[in-house]
Amino acid sequence: MQGRRWSDGLHQAVEAKEGLPIQNETVTLASISYQNFFLQFPKLCGMTGTAATESTEFESIYKLKVTIVPTNKPMIRKDESDVVFRATSGKWRAVVVEISRMHKTGRPVLVGTTSVEQSDSLSEQLKEAGIPHEVLNAKPENVEREAEIVAQSGRLGAVTIATNMAGRGTDIILGGNAEFMARLKLREILMPRVVKPDDGVYVSIKKPLPKKTWKVNEKLFPCQLSTKNTELAEKAVQLAVKTWGQRSLTELEAEERLSYSCEKGPAQDEVIAELRNAFLEIVKEYKVFTEEERKKVVAAGGLHVVGTERHESRRIDNQLLCRVIDHQKYY
Repeated sequence: MQGRRWSDGLHQAVEAKEGLPIQNETVTLASISYQNFFLQFPKLCGMTGTAATESTEFESIYKLKVTIVPTNKPMIRKDESDVVFRATSGKWRAVVVEISRMHKTGRPVLVGTTSVEQSDSLSEQLKEAGIPHEVLNAKPENVEREAEIVAQSGRLGAVTIATNMAGRGTDIILGGNAEFMARLKLREILMPRVVKPDDGVYVSIKKPLPKKTWKVNEKLFPCQLSTKNTELAEKAVQLAVKTWGQRSLTELEAEERLSYSCEKGPAQDEVIAELRNAFLEIVKEYKVFTEEERKKVVAAGGLHVVGTERHESRRIDNQLLCRVIDHQKYY
């Protein structure tokens, strides 16, 4: 991580081994726990879907009470009965059959697993069954595409296997997340033009990994971008290059500016305004297709969630507000 260094001479040892200039060792002058750090603030509050189960901890550490806010609309999810198996092998065979059955109807399926090994094993079984799917677990190659995968988990016929850690902060929208798609399209045009040539290169002791391209699989997008919006995006990117400088920003700086361009805050900067205009036009184009797909997904029955272990899953049980949804658990 940029600006972070190992302690106790470890960083200097690696610098010496790799033939790099050896820099001074950093020294920790003081440290504080997260709990005590938060208690320094005069006012403290927060909002999360998982606070109710930790209400005792919030009371004892922060002297905060936890209040449950009811959902804005009545719960319309249909919870199926649990299915219990004597053998693990039988459970996973039944999960594959259930996924296959839903996939044939076009319903998007989200499968929850509790470990990387389980998700990989289920993925192999789905490959054997010929069911296209995405895997989201803690492996580096999957983590980088985390938001991208989760954002499209509500598309027609999508099958997504996810572990507990996956998909934080990304909404599953039936028919696909048009805003996220538009951001990815703008990102793959902008980033190669403004990010420094040496930024985003991953260094390995054995060999450097390939340079990032920010290119996204075309299958992710609901349609090919029109000539009008392609030219609009190119014009906005050209203005960004002219103003910010060609390949002059770090990846982090470029990501921050792109994020602000895709938000709804005031945009007085000319470049941000141009990028936002292009973003909104791409969203409009994609929404024509995602809205049609949403209707098909709703007609098919909505998102189907398959739980594979019994555990405290508040985000699924108490928070999932998809329009139409079944929830089946396999143990």
